[in-house]
Amino acid sequence: MGSVSHHPVFRCTSRWLRDWGIYQSGDLSSNSSIRSAACRRSSEPFPGRQSQLAPACIVLPFANKALYLDRYSQPDKIQFGMDKEENWPVPFWTVHASMAIMLILLAAVDEGLGAWYFGITRGEEDVLRELGVPTSSTMLGVIALGYPSPQDQPRGSVFARRRRPFEEMFHFGRW
Repeated sequence: MGSVSHHPVFRCTSRWLRDWGIYQSGDLSSNSSIRSAACRRSSEPFPGRQSQLAPACIVLPFANKALYLDRYSQPDKIQFGMDKEENWPVPFWTVHASMAIMLILLAAVDEGLGAWYFGITRGEEDVLRELGVPTSSTMLGVIALGYPSPQDQPRGSVFARRRRPFEEMFHFGRW
């Protein structure tokens, strides 16, 4: 995690996100709510993987609406009228945190690490309560970082399903 957290891409994301939960793999066994949430539908934290090869690091990214609204209520920003949630055309606190997630995944790959993003489908409230996360923070998923096995081959849907053709995804000049 050290090489990723010092990567220039990661450093620039800190101003957007500001709230990170970072846990070593041992925390999965000692923190029952994180382990339970990571297990999703199985008794194993990472189904289909060898349990002793759990990710070296788990990063919980949070978006914090209150930080944005507070920042835009300050004298140097109040003129923009963004001190109330309803004035934002899209929730930039979530957009920026999502960009930070992608940048962290790219930085991890750049550093030769394995990176995996997934959502928590059950047990999120238990994780938030056990970790003491403020109600103004919204967990956006989980980033697992570790060292890829040379034998591990990607098995995601990207290999089973074809992507939509380029012409259907990108529109130039008009839709």
